[in-house]
Amino acid sequence: MLHLAAYLANWGMYQGDTFLLKTDYTIYGDVLYEMLKKDYKNLWTKCRDIDAVAGKSNERKEFAETLTGVSAKIKEIWKGYNASDLLVTKMLMGTYGSILGYDRLVVEGLKQHGISPNFCKESIHNLLNFYLMNKEELDRPMPLHISDGSYTRMRKMDMYFFVRGGALTR
Repeated sequence: MLHLAAYLANWGMYQGDTFLLKTDYTIYGDVLYEMLKKDYKNLWTKCRDIDAVAGKSNERKEFAETLTGVSAKIKEIWKGYNASDLLVTKMLMGTYGSILGYDRLVVEGLKQHGISPNFCKESIHNLLNFYLMNKEELDRPMPLHISDGSYTRMRKMDMYFFVRGGALTR
């Protein structure tokens, strides 16, 4: 729970008038319990091959349904707090590493490439298409890449769209 709280704080999710500032870290208990269910085991990137998912329609459909399903469950658990797609996708990215965090700059980058800026099955399918079409570029090491290259492909796509969206706002 503390790891998720620290991760979200690092990504600016404790700014402004958020319900997270009015609670303590235990608010994540029920959500994490849900996210750790075996129903969502295919979202863990260490055992999820995005190449296989992107290239097979049945895998793609299951992947999109599972991601939007866990998102809906999180929102249901936090129904009194009105959790945003931004918060939920940051949690999904930080926990599973299998989707982008739909922040302002990522959304701008998605729009630039004609991808739905809303977190939904259509957007997930479009992201997988984008990955297939731009696989070579996305699989290259990132500039100033000092890690061992262990970023997930979705995390690299998050950085890609963040940079593209940021270029539009300058």
